[in-house]
Amino acid sequence: MSRERFDPATFPLEADLSRADVRVLYSLCRNKSVVEFGCGGSTVLLANFAASVVSYDTSQDWIERTKYRLAQEKKHACRGIYWYSSVPAPSEMPRADVYFIDGVPDLRAQWVSAVIERRLAETIIIHDSRSQIMDSIASCFTYPAVLSLRTLEYHADGSNLLVIRLGQPVVYENWNLTETEARLPHLPPRSL
Repeated sequence: MSRERFDPATFPLEADLSRADVRVLYSLCRNKSVVEFGCGGSTVLLANFAASVVSYDTSQDWIERTKYRLAQEKKHACRGIYWYSSVPAPSEMPRADVYFIDGVPDLRAQWVSAVIERRLAETIIIHDSRSQIMDSIASCFTYPAVLSLRTLEYHADGSNLLVIRLGQPVVYENWNLTETEARLPHLPPRSL
């Protein structure tokens, strides 16, 4: 399938990607650099419209399947698929515009944490909104990582995706101390 003719409304669905998933991925990843955790049908999809795709997986079988599928494409943007051992996330993860995190459910939280801590991307997309996945992802939002969060969008555009947007970490400020002007005085204790 030619990258110039990609249409999210007609691209053949693979694996557990819905039409809404394809639309969201297209809108957030088109012409962007993407690093993916968990290769497969999503790698083929992303390689049709992203500027570049680098994928990591813990399964040699999935790597071989994906390489075979990409070999069938006339033109694609996949720059490499790499194997890594399951724990921890690779120490040398590249910066990108977007990180798409799929793959082994038990490893997704470590990938989200690594992207936030290392400031590797401004957008993280997580595939799968099952409650146990969301609970494990929520464990990543502790202090100081939570200071980098800008927005969390569950079921973006009707999809099965969680979109996290990050920015420069903010510094916590106690506004009661720094914006003292025009503050109401504390009320005195009630008299009986």
